[in-house]
Amino acid sequence: KAGDAEPALAKLRGVLPGVALLALGGALALLPPIGGIPVFGYLAVAALLFGGVLLVPRITSALLARAPRTGRIALDAGLAQLRGGVGMVTVGLASVIVSFSLMVAMAIMVFSFRESFVRWLGEVLPADVQLRLAQGSDTGYLEPAQQRALAAVPGIARVEFRRLAPLLLDPARAPITVIARDFVPGTGPAVLPLVRETAAPAGDALPPLWISEAIEDVYGWRPGEARELAFAGRSERFRIRGVFRDYGRSTGAVVMPRAIYARLSGDARASEASFWPAPGTSAAQLIAALRPLLPAGRGLDLLQSTEVRAISLRIFDRAFLVTYALEAVAVGIGLLGVAFAAS
Repeated sequence: KAGDAEPALAKLRGVLPGVALLALGGALALLPPIGGIPVFGYLAVAALLFGGVLLVPRITSALLARAPRTGRIALDAGLAQLRGGVGMVTVGLASVIVSFSLMVAMAIMVFSFRESFVRWLGEVLPADVQLRLAQGSDTGYLEPAQQRALAAVPGIARVEFRRLAPLLLDPARAPITVIARDFVPGTGPAVLPLVRETAAPAGDALPPLWISEAIEDVYGWRPGEARELAFAGRSERFRIRGVFRDYGRSTGAVVMPRAIYARLSGDARASEASFWPAPGTSAAQLIAALRPLLPAGRGLDLLQSTEVRAISLRIFDRAFLVTYALEAVAVGIGLLGVAFAAS
């Protein structure tokens, strides 16, 4: 019968367990992460969530006790029903709290990832003008003579060319991407979104190599190690100098100086380029001067960095559009919990 569940749920009305869990959650939130993972932060969220649920019955009872009589039978009977079934109301509200917490957690996750992605774009696109492979193309390139012609265009303060090429490390896995780039002295690794780096040993003559997080996770390479790579049948040992973040290549990537790549592979072509306009020259003016020099039919796009960022963010938002539907599902589950409890 109605009300039979209240004795079983009476233990939920204790204030001390809820307050203790809230205090525990506050204390756990102050502890540092373990190995870069906020383990105590997750435990703090759980403690705060359960503490809040345990305090719902006492708060609900206090609010219902202060609700005045209206003199209308339907409203007064409804209030009496709520006062006599606080435990069941708590169960219904708990489902709302949990579903709302899930929605907030998903929103924080997507927002945090998007902010990291925006910062990453700012680090990998420091120049105002970008020359890159067109979408769906992997064969575009610039010959050395074309690179010299582009670099000689008036209004350029600095230019950096890059060569992107696939490299098979393991036949059982997809090829990684080799990014051979021009390093201007003093600005080499500074233009990479480094996560960790290490200094070369004293007297070390091995050429430098930077690896993405995917290479570290999949192949087990670590900063400071010496690893061998082969290009066009010629092998070379490299010293891993650091790990960088790369959201664009899930199979992994390595970065090396382009001069070393050209010496080993015999390939001096470029696949991408970044252009910094000189003072007094706008990005649009520089693009207008560069575009006539681009080889036709090579699948190369010349864009402002703002356009590249806008395109990348549109792709990101489209990829995570499903999370908004999942948030709506979470809220719907919570509301259904209230409906079932009330019925």
